[in-house]
Amino acid sequence: MSTGRRWLILGGLLTATFAAAAWIRDKPDPEIMTKVQTGTGRAQAPAPSSPASGPAQVNIEKLQSRTLGDSTHDPFAMEMEMPPPLELNRASAAAPSAPADLPLPPAAPPLPFTYMGKLLSGPEAKVFLALGDRNLVLREGDTVDSIYRVDKIAAGAITLVYLPLAQRQTIVTGDSP
Repeated sequence: MSTGRRWLILGGLLTATFAAAAWIRDKPDPEIMTKVQTGTGRAQAPAPSSPASGPAQVNIEKLQSRTLGDSTHDPFAMEMEMPPPLELNRASAAAPSAPADLPLPPAAPPLPFTYMGKLLSGPEAKVFLALGDRNLVLREGDTVDSIYRVDKIAAGAITLVYLPLAQRQTIVTGDSP
């Protein structure tokens, strides 16, 4: 059977289905209407005021609106507990301390690398680091994403420089010389 013929048959079946649904909607089954009116069907529905009036009508005047009350609780708000107030003892209150207004200097984030191994080939050493789903092979002087630079590869550690703050960080490898 060709594709065009299949589409023609499917279109005809779809049209017939829509026509049957419209015909059934316009002509209710008297047996079902009797069950609805007498309450003998599975679902109890209110009977219409007269059989000729069609489906049941809702009296809007009898409906009442509900008030939500004075509740102002936001269901999406995060509730945080406040820590208990700190109690200072007399000795620490008398001792001068650094001003609390001074912000802490910026610090490099924790290293995102996982040490996988090292390869010694001649005078240069290469280290294998994992960064997320990426595997990296790095030598001294290489940079990673313009953020980290490999400064030194030693026997038991790798020293990296966090370039935005020029801070050194170390990965301890545990390798022996």
